[in-house]
Amino acid sequence: MSQQSTGRPSAAVPEGREYLSLRELSTYLGIPYKTLEGWKSKGYLPRHIVFGQRHHRWRRSEIDEWCATFRHGEGRSPEPDGSRFDTYCNRKLRHRDDPVGDFAREWIGDERRPRDASSARHVLGHLRLRGASPEAIEAAEEAWRIYRHEGGQA
Repeated sequence: MSQQSTGRPSAAVPEGREYLSLRELSTYLGIPYKTLEGWKSKGYLPRHIVFGQRHHRWRRSEIDEWCATFRHGEGRSPEPDGSRFDTYCNRKLRHRDDPVGDFAREWIGDERRPRDASSARHVLGHLRLRGASPEAIEAAEEAWRIYRHEGGQA
């Protein structure tokens, strides 16, 4: 069994294969498949690529980056730094029928959004660079206020 540079065994995952299925990801990380399924449904795993309609794949290099962002001993869900706002938008805000809900749906769908959106400054800076309208900026500010008011919990 060979070792990756990350120190994880790579049994049953072909060398040099860049895109991994959830089953291969389970082997690669040494985490039970059912656990990864739950994390996927809760939005804890990094973004994935969908080939066709059902073939979800994760880029090995992004998984390695994601693993490096875990903070040991905090007792939190396995979320990388900066993704809690994304998770909050996805789980709590996107269902709203108002500008905040519109913002949350657009934010989650934005493939170019920053992965380290750990402050309102990151979120608003990204929106301004993308030429967002004043209304979108205002909705993002309100979304961040709601998120912080609830303790930043997803």
